[in-house]
Amino acid sequence: FTGNGPFEYRWTGPAGWTSTQPNPIVTPPSAPGSYTYSLTVRHADGTCAAASGSTTVTVGQLAGTSTVS
Repeated sequence: FTGNGPFEYRWTGPAGWTSTQPNPIVTPPSAPGSYTYSLTVRHADGTCAAASGSTTVTVGQLAGTSTVS
């Protein structure tokens, strides 16, 4: 997204996580799995179309832990 701001940011993620910061700090999920985070950016005055994207983060089993089935 290019141009002069201000811009509004809307992040969403697992377990209801949200943020309106441009570069939020994310606490990684504690359980192994795949988690999707999405971002929508738009100009604060609404004059431009919004841009959206998402990414999936895969968290593996942490070292020194075991899984009991």
